[in-house]
Amino acid sequence: MPFGFEVSDTRFNMAEKEPEIVRACFVGCADDERKRIVQLLLDAGLPVDVYGPDWNKFFKPSALVKVFPGVYNDHFWNILRKYRLQLNVFRSQNRNSQNMRSFEIPGIGGIMLAPFSDEHVSFFKPGKEAFFFKSDDEVVGSAGKILSLPVSGALEIRHAARERVLRDGYAYQERSKLVYSYFSELFN
Repeated sequence: MPFGFEVSDTRFNMAEKEPEIVRACFVGCADDERKRIVQLLLDAGLPVDVYGPDWNKFFKPSALVKVFPGVYNDHFWNILRKYRLQLNVFRSQNRNSQNMRSFEIPGIGGIMLAPFSDEHVSFFKPGKEAFFFKSDDEVVGSAGKILSLPVSGALEIRHAARERVLRDGYAYQERSKLVYSYFSELFN
């Protein structure tokens, strides 16, 4: 069963009003792989903001990288929405699959750059609704492309991502209906 997201229309409408920040962003706990991906962008001169515990162990704030504490509740959704680019870097248990951010970022209308997986491309059209990478060069190239999009191009992707998660039932409410139908068939 895939993960999902839970964003009300009211929450989405509030987050959508946030002014855009044309930087990359990562929201989540720091680890060596996530640090490595962020460092690739920094080495390419691309600005990144990180939110979450332990990032200050890896980075000292500068013009290219800003370090913030974790974000929760409404602030979490605002951060996912207002940055031009949201990085999604899997933990080892999610490799070749998907994770919660795979649906939370598009669910709030964010632009996601995430690891390539067969599951990811079954959920989203690459380059239209989300972006995926298979190599370090693709991380940097895609991030640069996303950050240099005109506002209208970014809005098209944001809209397409949000429409996809709504149309195809990626919300937890829809996922729970699917689980219910599986159990109903099993026990009837």
